[in-house]
Amino acid sequence: MNQLSRNLALWLLLILMVLLLVNVFTKQPLHDQEMIFSDFLAAVDKGEVSEVTIQGQDIHGKRASGESFRTFSPAYPELITDLRAKGVKIDARREDPEPFWYVLLVNWFPMILLIGLWVFFMRQMQVGGGKAMSFGKSKAKLLNVELVDLSTLLRESDYVSLHVVITPETYHMIGEAELRQMKPTAYLINTSRGEAIDEAALVKAVQENWIAGAALDVFEPEPLSAESLLRTLDPMKVFLTPHNIAHTPDSRDASLAMTLRTALTVGRGERPESMVNPEVLPRWRARVSVAG
Repeated sequence: MNQLSRNLALWLLLILMVLLLVNVFTKQPLHDQEMIFSDFLAAVDKGEVSEVTIQGQDIHGKRASGESFRTFSPAYPELITDLRAKGVKIDARREDPEPFWYVLLVNWFPMILLIGLWVFFMRQMQVGGGKAMSFGKSKAKLLNVELVDLSTLLRESDYVSLHVVITPETYHMIGEAELRQMKPTAYLINTSRGEAIDEAALVKAVQENWIAGAALDVFEPEPLSAESLLRTLDPMKVFLTPHNIAHTPDSRDASLAMTLRTALTVGRGERPESMVNPEVLPRWRARVSVAG
């Protein structure tokens, strides 16, 4: 099933559920006042009830004042006699029990609707109304990700987000030529390394409206200097953050404690808890032993 077919199927499901909801509420009007059975009998006795519709044990009716009500009748053989004695107009209908699937669907409707809407909007955010694209050896698991070349990604994307390490291939991978390929309504986001973008080209791109704007958390160099031309750009188009989300008192204390704990662990000849290359342990222990 292609993307268009999936979208149509989802819309049909949502429309079906909305129609079901409308049907439920039109079959049982919300403006009917609930009345307990004893009050109903009292109202009949006082001549305050003008008409009723009896369907099984459900009774819907109108007061002489025009107000609608509903009640539930237990086994009461004299009911019809009492209604006729007070001149109440009586309409009787065959009880029409709802099929099991209908009752089940109605009971589960709110959950189904929420799940359907959640899936729909997550898909829209995830694939940008059509598809998500990735450039390079991406391991992204997003729905409907399409691996494309960089030029295609730049030309078709509304948001271009960089997540790279700096290598000869990624240094200034976004320069003037790449920025000119982007949509004038597109945004560039960089939270990886500042060297991935030619900042001079980016300044020109924003000033001349090649792109709509940018959001940068990393710069070349860091920290961003007070004289940087990035600071002169329209703050409604370019958002600059200082690349220090982890610089909090808690993270600083945790980092210091981990450093000291690791130093003590190594000093005892034990394996550090944060070690990622355990294959070097034998050589390291041999070296420590010789040094000792």
